Amino acid sequence: MMHAVIRNSNDSIHLIGHVDPYNVESLRDHVRGMTRHGEVSLSIEIEPSDTEALHRHAGRWLGRLIATGARVIVRAGTTPILLFASGRAA
Repeated sequence: MMHAVIRNSNDSIHLIGHVDPYNVESLRDHVRGMTRHGEVSLSIEIEPSDTEALHRHAGRWLGRLIATGARVIVRAGTTPILLFASGRAA
């Protein structure tokens, strides 16, 4: 399962679902929509068993999002597996 929180200065969206192509695409679409209204941050929490699936379905676009300077945090259980702030490793 995945719990994602997308935030910008005006709003936040929570998405909860399985780590599958449909839900990851929905997450990406919501992130894109929120970036139109300013800088975003993204926090994703997944089950450790979903790490490979998240990498497979979201690895490339998460890398592109980080390159834009967005703050991105991904945790598998309680273990951070990706922490980026302002395009730099945190």
